[in-house]
Amino acid sequence: MEIITTGKGVDVGQALQQHMREHLKGAVDKYFGRAVSANVTLSRDGGDFRADVTVHVGKGIDVQGQATGSDAQQTFDQASERVAKRLRRFKRRLRDHHAGPSEPGLPAQRYVLSAPVEDDDSFEDSFDEAEAETGESSDGENAAVIAESKTLVLAMSVAEAVMHLDLGEHEALMFRNRATGRLNTLYRRSDGNIGWIDPEGA
Repeated sequence: MEIITTGKGVDVGQALQQHMREHLKGAVDKYFGRAVSANVTLSRDGGDFRADVTVHVGKGIDVQGQATGSDAQQTFDQASERVAKRLRRFKRRLRDHHAGPSEPGLPAQRYVLSAPVEDDDSFEDSFDEAEAETGESSDGENAAVIAESKTLVLAMSVAEAVMHLDLGEHEALMFRNRATGRLNTLYRRSDGNIGWIDPEGA
């Protein structure tokens, strides 16, 4: 498994890098020895450290864990253990899904939009300038694209989609419902439950 470690505003020394690689490899191999790659990012979150760990274990399956704390190594260990806990919890279902018939995903673009700032003329001006450069209209919405990436909308059952949502620390997930062929969305509710949107007649 290829493991990439990155420090953002944090000096990640050789000893810490080696610890992160060995600790993460041991935690992942214990439950899923066929993982493809992993990314570890250590950054500052106020006065604390923040560790973000993402392990790619198969097509469309990314397991994520994050933690914050006052000690860099302990913070990473906590994030790594959260990844291991998710892999342990879903070990059998992950293997069944990976071994099952593969269906091509629907290519899609994923965007990150900047949050609108009330009563901020400079925000609207910067967005208007971006719109003029791209030639694309925002239909009056005060939101500018600040990041974009390619992704796949996968075909899966609702149960599998819930598994994917729980594996990562995402707030929402779009998928193609294998039973109906319709595009569905799962999202985390403020009460801790998961919402499911299934457009009728789509």
